Amino acid sequence: MSKKLVQRGTNMIFTLLLDGNVFVEDPATGQSGVFTRDGLPVSGELKYADQVMLDYVAGAYTDAEK
Repeated sequence: MSKKLVQRGTNMIFTLLLDGNVFVEDPATGQSGVFTRDGLPVSGELKYADQVMLDYVAGAYTDAEK
């Protein structure tokens, strides 16, 4: 089960991926994107996501090989 949080106010959905990046969905526009914990866009239509939420969601990531 992956960590998934919904941000109040925007209703954007932040989901932790297996590689430690965060998948962000904006239900209002249908756009989505993948971001690093530091807020850098990796892929997708979204080019910005809340840095605090990204850090909070990705903060739970533990590399399985470490």
